[in-house]
Amino acid sequence: MSLSRILFALVFVTAWGAVLLAVMPIKLMIEQWGAPAGVAISAPSGTLWNGQAEFEFKAGKSPVMAVVHWSWCPSWGRGLLSACFEIENEALSGHGFLYGTFFGDKVGVENARMQVQFGKYADRFLPLPVKVVGSGNINIDKVLLDWRARLPEELNASGRLTRMKAGETELGDYLWRLSTNAADRSIEARASGGADAFQIKAQARLSPSDRSYQYEAELSSVNQAIQGIVSPFAKKKSEGVYTTAGEGVLEPF
Repeated sequence: MSLSRILFALVFVTAWGAVLLAVMPIKLMIEQWGAPAGVAISAPSGTLWNGQAEFEFKAGKSPVMAVVHWSWCPSWGRGLLSACFEIENEALSGHGFLYGTFFGDKVGVENARMQVQFGKYADRFLPLPVKVVGSGNINIDKVLLDWRARLPEELNASGRLTRMKAGETELGDYLWRLSTNAADRSIEARASGGADAFQIKAQARLSPSDRSYQYEAELSSVNQAIQGIVSPFAKKKSEGVYTTAGEGVLEPF
């Protein structure tokens, strides 16, 4: 058999296998390979090409549920392994693009735009004595995750929280940004904002090489109740002004 016929046969078998995989019911694929750690998948329908499922993410005090719909949408920039997705639950809704590499070592999200209702899940992640509510948006321009290192290789995201309230106290609006430092590939985070009752300036840094992180923040408030919330984990710098800082190593997930 000639080399050209062998190559043609390999291409044909590979293409046919890809088609069979794409049209295989997603339910059968989940039953065969299961779900990632910390995630439960139910009510799957459709195929790898176009489908929908309910995802349950284990986070905080109780799981977070979300309905995700996806469809295959390849592009020159993201390649063939690219999907459009829509996600929705009681606190978050949005859409974007998910893509991966042929070798399976990297997965990314691009051009994701989401709306979030902060108060729905705030008490699960922030054990505060008062109810915190607000709304906002999340803009993910690009996140490229190195699946082996379990860390972002490239990151560019930002967002805004508006009309934040703690109980009856107005906390104002906040801006945040996550980005990758081009010099050493470290991940940097910054946040700032507030109102008359409370203001914050914070920054953090994560080094992918050793997974070490550092953070520091300055918080100011004239509200006695908010000062009582802040004081257990922050050091008093001056009247109504508190600072907090720390460092550590991020555990793999």
